[in-house]
Amino acid sequence: MREYGFTNYIDIGNTGQDVPMDSLSPEELKKVAYAMQEQVMAVAQMRKKAKTA
Repeated sequence: MREYGFTNYIDIGNTGQDVPMDSLSPEELKKVAYAMQEQVMAVAQMRKKAKTA
């Protein structure tokens, strides 16, 4: 049986250069995750509400 694998790539900053997600530092991964979350929320027409104490 053949085993398949894949690698996720991302274009950071619309530079046209695809970078493997595995090569990003933990700090960069957090920034990417935040940006992706914001984009999904915008498509779903959701917005964040600031917490008040």
